[in-house]
Amino acid sequence: MIDGGADIREDYGRRFEQYVKLLIQKYQPDFFLSTEQRYMTRKGELMSPDLFLSLRRESFDVIIECKASRMSFRTRFSHIDDTGNRGYEEMSKAVFQIWRHAFHVRTGKGLPKVTKDAIGLVLTLDSWFQAGIKRQEMVLSEAKKLFSEKCPDGKECDQIPIGFTNMTELEHVLRSGTPASILAAIRELSSEERRGWSFDIIHNQLYPGELRYTAFPFEDELCELLPFWGTVRDSAREKRKVD
Repeated sequence: MIDGGADIREDYGRRFEQYVKLLIQKYQPDFFLSTEQRYMTRKGELMSPDLFLSLRRESFDVIIECKASRMSFRTRFSHIDDTGNRGYEEMSKAVFQIWRHAFHVRTGKGLPKVTKDAIGLVLTLDSWFQAGIKRQEMVLSEAKKLFSEKCPDGKECDQIPIGFTNMTELEHVLRSGTPASILAAIRELSSEERRGWSFDIIHNQLYPGELRYTAFPFEDELCELLPFWGTVRDSAREKRKVD
């Protein structure tokens, strides 16, 4: 997949976005959720970031940019001092896209609208930022350069706080949280004090006695795809009853 052509990567990324949307809707149906929208600027038509979350309809609290890019072997196992930003360009671009949208909303062009204290979330399929304070700082630094170059009229307030997480962490939080607890954890994740922390660990720390666990929402679909899964599931349930 790393070496796939542009069409394959685009399709892969689109399917990842669709899965994230479906997972949020299944686990947390009380969220107001919006997908990417087209809007016009002086330079032409643009697409917004991928997803937007909120507890209310009027405007959104979280701007999410999804990145399905897989880490190459070199990027995964090389020291950051040796590779620099090489391999992380897509992550810097994701941050830039969030900041650009905040800028366009502030200047009356961007859709959908976001709140004045909105935050951004870069969601990856792979674990790009595991134990990665320096990696996150590097990505943010490169995104600032990109924002200054592409949005010369932008202001520092447009560079909203950004959190970084991966799909595994998001699934854990969606299963155990509520819309309010999840938004609070994303806001905490985006703070400088929590740079490099895991999303699910932050959520667990903020709400240690209030976690709930929701069953996997696609079990029926999984049984249709893998008929033997129903037998495995039923056997496990019977074993739990005996125990």
